[in-house]
Amino acid sequence: MESSWRAEPRRAKFAIHPAEGHRMGELRRALTRVDTTALAVGTMIGTGILLKPAVMAQEAGAAWSVLLAWVVGGALTLTATLTYAELGAMFPRAGGEYVYLREAFGRGPAFVFGAARWVVGAGAAAAYGVAFATFLAALVPLEPMARKLVAAAVIATLTALNCLGVRVGGRLQTVVAAAKVAGLLVLVVGLAAAVARGTASLAFLGPAHAVSGARGGLAGFGAAVLASVWAYAGWFMVSMAAGEVKDPRRVLPFALTTATFVVVALYVLVNVAFLAALPLDQIATASSTRFPHAPSVANRAATALLGGPGAAFATALFLVAVVGSLNGTMLAIPRVPYAMARDGVLPALFGRVGDRSHVPVWSIVALGALGTAFAWAGTFDQLTTTITLVYCVGFASNAVGLFRLRRRAPHAERPFRVPGYPVVPALFLLGSTGLLVNTSLTNPREATVAAALLVVCAAAYPLLRPRGQAPANGSPSASVDADRSDAPDAGLGVATSVAPSPRATSLSASSARSASEPLGAASTGDP
Repeated sequence: MESSWRAEPRRAKFAIHPAEGHRMGELRRALTRVDTTALAVGTMIGTGILLKPAVMAQEAGAAWSVLLAWVVGGALTLTATLTYAELGAMFPRAGGEYVYLREAFGRGPAFVFGAARWVVGAGAAAAYGVAFATFLAALVPLEPMARKLVAAAVIATLTALNCLGVRVGGRLQTVVAAAKVAGLLVLVVGLAAAVARGTASLAFLGPAHAVSGARGGLAGFGAAVLASVWAYAGWFMVSMAAGEVKDPRRVLPFALTTATFVVVALYVLVNVAFLAALPLDQIATASSTRFPHAPSVANRAATALLGGPGAAFATALFLVAVVGSLNGTMLAIPRVPYAMARDGVLPALFGRVGDRSHVPVWSIVALGALGTAFAWAGTFDQLTTTITLVYCVGFASNAVGLFRLRRRAPHAERPFRVPGYPVVPALFLLGSTGLLVNTSLTNPREATVAAALLVVCAAAYPLLRPRGQAPANGSPSASVDADRSDAPDAGLGVATSVAPSPRATSLSASSARSASEPLGAASTGDP
């Protein structure tokens, strides 16, 4: 069947000649179901669960409100992962959200968010580097300058490891994810033992006293939910590395949904442990921007539940959590500039793949360098709030994109469909938009920084967009050339340039099949 999309290639600003595309190499599908699920779990479980309860208590002001914020944040995350599962199975190529937005709205909006995602990805790497140094200082006294050097060193180390190949990063992520889950379960078991001994109580589940100075109300609750969204964040990293996942059409939905259920359940149990072990005011005055020199929530709770060794255990858990989150970031985020370079909107250097490693080495190195620079400025909470705001912009945009693709391409192959459509993606859209508005009002400085970043990225696009192509008009891009089996890097999100015919209204089954053929062939290529 002839495709209903009519596309005419146009010359890109950084156009890649077909012969050059072959010389640039291809990604290799080496991530198994276990690796992919571990990537999702390992990037979700990070410093957020160990630090953000303090901020949530300061904002929400009551124990029940804190727990409810975790549940609401978890529910929002589930609607998000289900939405991304459909998009990821439909377009299982490197770049994740950049690819989804390109298909739904065109290259311009995709460029703006892709560029912003890369920058805030470097900010996330910086936040993890700063957190690692902060936690290490609990074991080894470190001066402020030494902390910055440690942050730079850990970012550089994981940058180098991920340049060795996706299997190296994937296997490390599996080990670290297992260690993080085991560490959090120790806290839960410690709570059960303490309750049995009578040294801890679940009385906090009854009427609670408000934290003095808490924002409270709907605004405070919204800020607490935003903090939980950062703690849950990381699941979307899987979509960015989709070009290296074996059998991605089945594995991506499984990994996203499984990881979400596991992490939400674990986070709620861990927060019950925190609230049972500590008075709410001790949680609210734990390490945060407001109390930068105080012990962390996890440190205080582990000491209360596990006794003397608790502080050392909490520190070790912190370090493992940071390594896992940072490794997941270095594994996934570089695939965004890789996909953009293969589209011709970034220099080809970012799209080059190592001959032996089969990973986008220069994209990884660039992310590590920018993350190191960011690590020298900003506090953990400031960095994460700004990052999460940009996340919410992407979440809302992709939710709208799902509706748009359902309407404009109703016959496209969809190996996974969002259950409860259209309610589930609508809830995702409403939740993301609500968080975006609420946080912009409660954190105007961070909101201004996030908005300025998006404006700068939008201003850069006219300088880089394909020559002869009009600004994006909101039409879905066909990516016909990207999906042809004879195109360079077929099936890996390599687009030349496309514009749908005015008569085009849907993707044909034959176009969807041609996109899936190279995926099956690539899935057997192990190093």
